[in-house]
Amino acid sequence: MRERRLDRRQKELERAQRWLERCRQKVADLQAEREEMEQRLAQFIEDNRTNPWPIRAIFRLDGGFASGPNVALLIEMGYEVYSKATNGQVVKAWRRRVAPTTSWTRVGKNAEMVAWENERIANCPYPLDVALERFHTGDEERYGVLLHYSEEPVTAAPSGWFTFYNGRQTIEAGVKEGKNVFQMHHLKVRSPGGLVIQEEFAAFAANFVRWAAAWLHQICPEAPAPFDRPQASVKQMVRVAANTSAWVIWQPQGCLLRFTELSAFAGVELEIRDSVAFQLALPLFKSCVFSPI
Repeated sequence: MRERRLDRRQKELERAQRWLERCRQKVADLQAEREEMEQRLAQFIEDNRTNPWPIRAIFRLDGGFASGPNVALLIEMGYEVYSKATNGQVVKAWRRRVAPTTSWTRVGKNAEMVAWENERIANCPYPLDVALERFHTGDEERYGVLLHYSEEPVTAAPSGWFTFYNGRQTIEAGVKEGKNVFQMHHLKVRSPGGLVIQEEFAAFAANFVRWAAAWLHQICPEAPAPFDRPQASVKQMVRVAANTSAWVIWQPQGCLLRFTELSAFAGVELEIRDSVAFQLALPLFKSCVFSPI
């Protein structure tokens, strides 16, 4: 009898020791997290002191990047966040919030939403606007959860929220299209400095081409097709328009660009009547154009 009691007490002691070890580990984890938060706070205070004109940025995140810590960090940096929940359990939890009598708002051809403001989700300490999406695909229904943080009252206009968030697909398509023209995955250099320059030039070129297309449409409003609207395809502008044959004729009132009969735009003329700005060559890796490298 005494031996059984002793054995039972020994097992209870071992369980208590394991529980104590778990508690100690939890305390250590919380202390480490507190130190990390204090360091982050100190960094933010220093950033605010040294950056009196911070930028305003809107982040539209794919679900794969929208973990609780990532969203919290962006909020603490002062940015506006649009995202999608990554955890399927979050979707299940918000599906339980709706009832057969819940009023859904149509936001797309086969999509509906219902929204709540100032809600909490796991792993994010800040209140978020939450919307449950419902998609009708044949006989099935699919669900998703959108997340948002800013002063913008997105819950009052679910359709605008849905449209704005999914506008990131247009951006992603543009980036993907640009990669096929201004390639970054086939690196031409190996030095760290060369990689930085190549990346910067590729980003500049992709943005410049789109700006140039809008500028050309603005100064040539009566241009014939296909230049009667801003060219949306970077590939067409770079690989076709910029590489086809044309005459450049300088006139007192401006410049006339006349495509030849052998070009892809035979017979098209673009008259640029405004004064044309011309950027002189700038030195690279030297302080003066006339000084040796």
